[in-house]
Amino acid sequence: MEVLRTLARLLGYSNREIERRGNLPHATALRVFQGHSEPRLEFVLAAVKAMGLEYAEFFEFAFEHPRRPTESALKVRRMLGHLNPGPGRRGAQEEGPLPGAEVDSLLAKVHQEVQGILEQYERKQESAAARRPARKNA
Repeated sequence: MEVLRTLARLLGYSNREIERRGNLPHATALRVFQGHSEPRLEFVLAAVKAMGLEYAEFFEFAFEHPRRPTESALKVRRMLGHLNPGPGRRGAQEEGPLPGAEVDSLLAKVHQEVQGILEQYERKQESAAARRPARKNA
């Protein structure tokens, strides 16, 4: 959270402006910016966009990059190598990372799917509660 606050100050944004530009609830933003609660990922991503940064740029500031890949990263790359052809291999994609709009679109789809799953779960819970016999007070 400190990185988010620092970037906001460096870029000249007030908490209120980030809240407005990111369409963030005032009470939540207040608690987060005052350090009284940890932000959810959705909050962080909205604040990052409100400051005009790309997600990757924010995470580059937030996390130190190792000088060379970790053993775990190398292992994953070896395991997935056939799925993601590198430069110069047949079928390689030279597009680079997804543009921010595509990332936003994918995040919106994931959010919509999660919302659907949660709504189904709530309906099942309500249905199960309605079928339970009422308890008698002793």
